[in-house]
Amino acid sequence: MANIFREGGPHKIQRVGSNEYRMSINLPLDADGRLARSCSSEECSPGYFKVKLGTGLPSGQEFSFCPYCSRQAVPNDFFTKEQLRYAKDLMMKEATEGVGRMIQDAFGLGASGKKT
Repeated sequence: MANIFREGGPHKIQRVGSNEYRMSINLPLDADGRLARSCSSEECSPGYFKVKLGTGLPSGQEFSFCPYCSRQAVPNDFFTKEQLRYAKDLMMKEATEGVGRMIQDAFGLGASGKKT
């Protein structure tokens, strides 16, 4: 059976399990080179903040902190809803292309969509 995702490419897709893949994406930065973050705590206000990447924090940082409520969490817990949507959209695009390739292979279709 063919894989839905092609390994490598611009998103550095890797198969990490029988039905698991890892993909790397670059989140858009603002004009000042800052990355948007959001605290998921219901009590936090305003909860939205930005960080400048590469400011001396060690790579592999175990925890991040909200600057407003001091909530401690792994860095990935501070993604904004828009960033999560963006990542899901990229993943769905890759999956849709993969399913299309699988259908073409299954029916022996060429690039033009006609049977070869």
